Amino acid sequence: MADRPRGRGRGQGPLRGRGGQSRDANRQNEHRDVPWKLLLGFRRLQELKDKEPYEVTLTLSKRKHAFKEALSEATHENNIVALFLRCIAKASECETLRESMIEIFVILENSLFFKSSHPAYIFSAMTEASHDRQMHYKQPFRDILTIVRDFRLKMPQSIVTVMGLNAILDTTFNSLRNNSSEVVDDEMWESYLEYKEAQEESLKRMATKKTKTRQEVDNEEDPPDDFRELTIFPGKVDVEINAEPFIRRNKKTGGYENTDHYLDVQFRLLREDFIGPLRDGIKEYIEAVHATGKAKRLQELRIYTDVQIISPVCNNSGLCRRISFHCKGMDRIRWESSKRLIYGSLVCLSSDNFQTLLFATVADRDLKNIQKGLVDVKFETDNRTIANIPEDSVCYGRNNCLLRSL
Repeated sequence: MADRPRGRGRGQGPLRGRGGQSRDANRQNEHRDVPWKLLLGFRRLQELKDKEPYEVTLTLSKRKHAFKEALSEATHENNIVALFLRCIAKASECETLRESMIEIFVILENSLFFKSSHPAYIFSAMTEASHDRQMHYKQPFRDILTIVRDFRLKMPQSIVTVMGLNAILDTTFNSLRNNSSEVVDDEMWESYLEYKEAQEESLKRMATKKTKTRQEVDNEEDPPDDFRELTIFPGKVDVEINAEPFIRRNKKTGGYENTDHYLDVQFRLLREDFIGPLRDGIKEYIEAVHATGKAKRLQELRIYTDVQIISPVCNNSGLCRRISFHCKGMDRIRWESSKRLIYGSLVCLSSDNFQTLLFATVADRDLKNIQKGLVDVKFETDNRTIANIPEDSVCYGRNNCLLRSL
């Protein structure tokens, strides 16, 4: 399943400063002329790497000018490279502050650190003759895998950027593995192979989407059915792996034939916006389970396991069901600010690898309950089996209102 912090204290609004500037903006301006080594030097990074992911992300974001300046240098000492990798990997684990994390990844993607220092550091592991010195690369290599994996998930449009780095990783990991190095142990090797496979699948999906886009440009056929007869809530046919929904692009030139033509295009596009990621995620999950016998981290969905419908409850949404669930690293999630399982999120329950499906929406998300792995959902069919749940990454509740209007 999938999810997102709000609220603003007195005097902390976005335009509280003199002249319309925010306090955060003022602080960032204060840091502009401070050398990066004073803000993110060795001692600062040593302290930062042991903090919570939320704090690391917030610090790098607030000191983004120093962070950008540091990463703009082509060469760094190995210990500084390792510390930056540790901090970036820690930040990427943050469940909240998504915009700040994307900002950090954008700075990283365009930096000389990413194109020079980082690859040079990876290669240097093969030249270390000392076993003890070589073992110093173990944690940084774990961090590198975390970074490139999350880079693929959070910035799929930049997947080609890491292809050169992937080649360097492949050469280094294979060399260390063939030389019986303990740096790349079985667990790390398996993680690397999973990442490599996921990267290849992402490239294939990108190629497929480009092909479909070219086909959609010329799709001026009449719709196969009346869009008013389509359900807003998805059905099993909508998320089947080989489903090919009828959609037409928005017109950039020329006009629509009539009002129905315009509404049909908008309705189908908006409906596909939240059903498409669910379909792609289920396909990715099924392929991973068939290939390796276990699920992996998905791009479009979050999967929750050991799901059970435990009791009926009544709330403002009417008759609902309380379900219990589990997810990896659940005790580390900051549920009070996380966007996981927010009100209106679309979820899909299945007990047989999505051969049969039950769709529902999150109806109530009490903080004390969700910290215990309990959440209330609303759906029509009663069921008490153990299931897995994927949560759509696109907010169903917001789209639902627009679709009803159309």
